[in-house]
Amino acid sequence: MRNGLLELPKSGKGHRRSGGGGLRSLVIGLIMCAIISIAAAAVVVNVTRERMLVVGTTIPYPPFEYDEVNAAGHLSVGGFDIDLARYAAQHSGYQDITVKVMPMDQLVSALDSGQIDLIAAGFPLNYTDDPNIAYSVPYWEASQSLVVSSQRSFHPTGGGDLVGKNIAAIDLISQRRLVKTELYGVVGVTNNMSACLNTTDSCVYRYTSLTSALADLQTGRLDGVVIDTPVARALTSLFHVSFAFKLYDGPKYAFVVRKDHTQLLSRVNNCLNAFIGTPQWDDMAYANFRS
Repeated sequence: MRNGLLELPKSGKGHRRSGGGGLRSLVIGLIMCAIISIAAAAVVVNVTRERMLVVGTTIPYPPFEYDEVNAAGHLSVGGFDIDLARYAAQHSGYQDITVKVMPMDQLVSALDSGQIDLIAAGFPLNYTDDPNIAYSVPYWEASQSLVVSSQRSFHPTGGGDLVGKNIAAIDLISQRRLVKTELYGVVGVTNNMSACLNTTDSCVYRYTSLTSALADLQTGRLDGVVIDTPVARALTSLFHVSFAFKLYDGPKYAFVVRKDHTQLLSRVNNCLNAFIGTPQWDDMAYANFRS
């Protein structure tokens, strides 16, 4: 140090000139730190944005989407689609979901404009040919199938075997289709079981509770229960029931994302492929369809 100034080393044989280079290195280092800080900040912003997946849905469409009162006493959106979307989000790098409710015909435009990240609304596969959207792998088959008690000797393989039998239909669509097209000798849908006791025709009973229908199936009051095929298959691992046969096909449901959100689509598909058919999947299906 001389006169309060930093004295740079003199260059000489065997010594490398370092003064100016050191200063340049310091400046470059500071610039690089600034760039890295900016990049890191951008990454933090991106992670924060991805912590909540914004899900668009339409209500009511129970048991897939409906209003419910949560544990805190607040009104919220529940249902199978919502539970599954939350599971997919939490297993795809997101903290949780935020649900936005809107009419069905506004969901795709909301997705296109970036208001939502994913549609979970019992959305039929190939429902629209909008070139900007992409469908996940189907997670639900809205066909209807029959289950019977595994503790009895009744093992039907087709509609002809149901003549003179007592069948429960859980939802209104099933009831109507059963009466119109599928069961032989159906006299109608009724709430009164005694109305069919003295007839050889098939009777379809209107049930609003799957739990009640399963209880009557086990006691012999019912010979079979008709429900969505995925639930029918799930019941075989949870109760003493056997899958009999599929009565008719229906649409397959899928999640929908923007076509350019390839990473989100890949994450969701991987999650669904790993989850569908597991015991946890069976529990989720039954929990939403039992009431």
